[in-house]
Amino acid sequence: MPTLLELQYAMRSSLVQDDDEAASALLAAGVALDRLNIYRNTIVTGLTKSLRLSFPAVERLVGAEFFDGAVRHFIAAYPPRAAYLESGRRCAARMGGQRRASRARRRAARLGGT
Repeated sequence: MPTLLELQYAMRSSLVQDDDEAASALLAAGVALDRLNIYRNTIVTGLTKSLRLSFPAVERLVGAEFFDGAVRHFIAAYPPRAAYLESGRRCAARMGGQRRASRARRRAARLGGT
């Protein structure tokens, strides 16, 4: 039987990083992995909404679609370690870097670069 800590790590990995491998071994028999999607969607939606409310200007600058995608990557790379979102500044800085990189790639493509 797994320890509580092992179960918590497996669930966190499954919910935040879409890694269901560890959680599948710990779920009770007959419990489908797709049930975790309910919790995963709740977590991602809540964190995205929180960052959107904290950084409305960033969302306006980069656009809603880009913002949502960048937040999804940010959540997977830097999942919250507490019951509150403490890393919002890091997210804004990371999205700014992604935006610059995206513009540079488009510019290179227009100029015939790789």
